Order: sequence, then structure tokens, then C-alpha cells
Amino acid sequence: MKLLWIIIFITICITISIVSSIKEEFGNSNEYQYLAPPAPLSQSSITSLLNYYNNPPGNTGPVGTYTVASAQSSIPYASMAFTQTSDAEVSYFVKNGVWPWDTYVTNAVTTNLCTAYVNAGATGVTGEAATQIKNIAPYWPNRFAYIVYGGFQNTPQYKFLQNSPYVINDTSNIQCGQTGIILSTMVTGDAIPQPQPYTTDYSILEQIPGFSFLNGPCNICTEMCPFTINGAALDPALATFWGVSSTSSTSSTSSTSSTPASAPAPAPATAPTFSSKVGKLFDDVGSDVSQFF
Repeated sequence: MKLLWIIIFITICITISIVSSIKEEFGNSNEYQYLAPPAPLSQSSITSLLNYYNNPPGNTGPVGTYTVASAQSSIPYASMAFTQTSDAEVSYFVKNGVWPWDTYVTNAVTTNLCTAYVNAGATGVTGEAATQIKNIAPYWPNRFAYIVYGGFQNTPQYKFLQNSPYVINDTSNIQCGQTGIILSTMVTGDAIPQPQPYTTDYSILEQIPGFSFLNGPCNICTEMCPFTINGAALDPALATFWGVSSTSSTSSTSSTSSTPASAPAPAPATAPTFSSKVGKLFDDVGSDVSQFF
């Protein structure tokens, strides 16, 4: 019976989110409208963002003196604003004070929030979810919302990335280091693999069972690097995010199947204020999402 009520609550929440004012407020008109890798911002958009950050609506204090560099280092999520948004998104943001989210991200974030509220025993689930979305939309551009709480965590690629070290076989594995990928190899007599020097030969990832690059070897630890697991077609949203075909053929394929474990979704280091009932969702997550961009 409890499971039935959970399903009903979540279904109602999702249904309302699709037809609610949230959808219009964020300017959704296309399912993946703001999910693809954007072209570099025009100078006009960069100037508009700086003007917004230096003199935001309602500002009663002195006008700021941010540059692109200082804004990116000082204002939460500004680095995403300058690097992961389009001219159309910036135009919407400076006029409305919130980032436009496409239909897919709006619904995915709403679904995850509704599920979290129900699991936490919260009441007023739909209203709570709508409130929290309005709290985070002024900070999180669409592509960032997708990575943090908008569907990416449901993909095999996310689960793989969270399951480090990546096992090659019984005697070796691969893990991410600060400047590259570490290949750890079992040394006779050792109980665990011993780290070896950093390597930039990313093709070693192809030794992981089931792992395949989509556009040739690249660094999954520090950059946007399309790959697939066990040759499966990409989720359409992830394919759009990476800018590749969801049916892309693999550049190489390993031979053995591997099923990585699930892991919690990442969240940024500094998040807006959330309801105490679900605040824990955003507390325990690392801030480094650089490998997804």
C-alpha cells in the first residue's frame, strides 16, 4: 500500500509539473532545447551577463566591477553561465532572472525532487518541488541542472564514473588522478594494486571490460568524453548533451560485460537553501563536475 501511494504521489507531481506555470516560466518549448553543447557566447551576451552580475535587478548598493575572470571565481555557478550556456539562454536569464530549462530537464528534476520528498515523508510534495525548482533556477543553467539532478545520474555512464576504480581484471584497475589517469597494477605479494605514474595514454581505458569510446580516446576524468558501456545505445538526452548520435558506432569495444554499481547524484559545493527534509540530498556530494563539461 505504501508503494502504491508513493507511485501515486510521484505521478501526480510529474503530471502537474508538465502542465504547471513552471514550464512556461522557464521558457521550455523543445524537449532538449538547451541541452546540446553551446557555441561560445557572443561578446554581446558576455557584456549582458557582466552587466547583470555587476548591477543585478533590485540592487541598492554600489555597482560591481566584475570581469569575466573575477565573476567566474567569485559568483556561484558563474563559470557555468559563461561556458555552458547559449546566447538565447543568456538573453532569457538577464530578462527574467532565472535560467531557461528545457522540457526534459524540468521534468527530470521535478521527478527526482518529488521522489525525494515522498521518500523523506514530506507533505505538500508538488508545492515543495515547485518551490525548490524556483530556488535553483536562478543559479543552475540547464546543462548544469542536467548533470546535478536532471537525469544524467540515471545513465550507465554516470554509474560507471561513480564506480572508481575501474576494474580491468583481478590484478589491475584504473582510477582518476588530478592530472590524468592512474593505472594501478598488482605487484606480486601485494594485497591491493599499487598506483603507477600518471598517464595520458587514455586508450588504456579500452582495457576495461565493456568500455568503448565513441569519438576516440579522451580523458573521462577531466573532460567531456563520450563513451558507452557494453555497446548500448546512448540515452537520447545524454547523446544531446555530449553532441553525438544516440546510435553512434563505437570506436573500439572491449570483450567482457561489466555491471557497475549505482551511486548518489552529485551536487555543487554551494547550493541554494533547500527544505530540511531533503537538504541531505545536496549535502554529501563533491563539487567537481568538470569531467562532464
